[in-house]
Amino acid sequence: MKKIKIILFILLCILATFKISDGGTRHPSTEDGKHIEYGEGFPFIGQLIIIDSNNQLSYGSAVAYDDDIIITAAHLLGDGEANCFVDINKKNILILKTIKHEEYNEDIFGYNDIAICLCEKPIELKWYPALYEGEDEVNKICCMGGFGLPGTFETGYSKNGDYTRRAGSNKIDGIDKNLLICSPSNTNRTSLEYCISPGDSGGGLFIDNKLAGINSCIMATQRQSKSDYGSESGHTRISKYVNWIKENSKTIKANKNK
Repeated sequence: MKKIKIILFILLCILATFKISDGGTRHPSTEDGKHIEYGEGFPFIGQLIIIDSNNQLSYGSAVAYDDDIIITAAHLLGDGEANCFVDINKKNILILKTIKHEEYNEDIFGYNDIAICLCEKPIELKWYPALYEGEDEVNKICCMGGFGLPGTFETGYSKNGDYTRRAGSNKIDGIDKNLLICSPSNTNRTSLEYCISPGDSGGGLFIDNKLAGINSCIMATQRQSKSDYGSESGHTRISKYVNWIKENSKTIKANKNK
């Protein structure tokens, strides 16, 4: 894993001041359509829509944990005064309540960037991914997806797209703080080599079909990161938050009508 000396870009939700696109960046030799097709296998990844107290519209991603709970990145939820919806399984569902990790601090990079949200009505998927509980993530092949800006590892992400979920694969290089770290590779790459980009925050990283990470950020040394060669992606490590997710999911459901 490359050592991160200076973090120059943290992945945030995308503001709706330009056309939003979906996907993340890919190896330039791979057709975009392959990532679209692969993304269809992740129906439990939805698009998060946030309307803040100033009526500013922004977008991120989220992962359905069960019929009425989604998991996402805490940094997407702002000051807690935002109205949020998740677009998933051909439904636009209001988020009733949210719980950010109690130790999340937007000024402390790399820790506790996770939140759970209670949906107003059932998502009604046939299957939801289990949580990855092992601590053997390093060097594992993983899959990741969400609703971010598309592009290639040579050009970096762009600002044009089509609101289509995309997904791809990578290998976990290492762990930094509470983040699983991946990077775009040109040699020894996975079959659908992929990197997250702005808008993918809150989407998922999966190992053996289990949720192992929540997309959190993109990093680079000495330059702006564009999800290109030399960038690294950070994914909040689910294995460190399994108990927190389970306990707070019960709590938020129990208080649904309060």
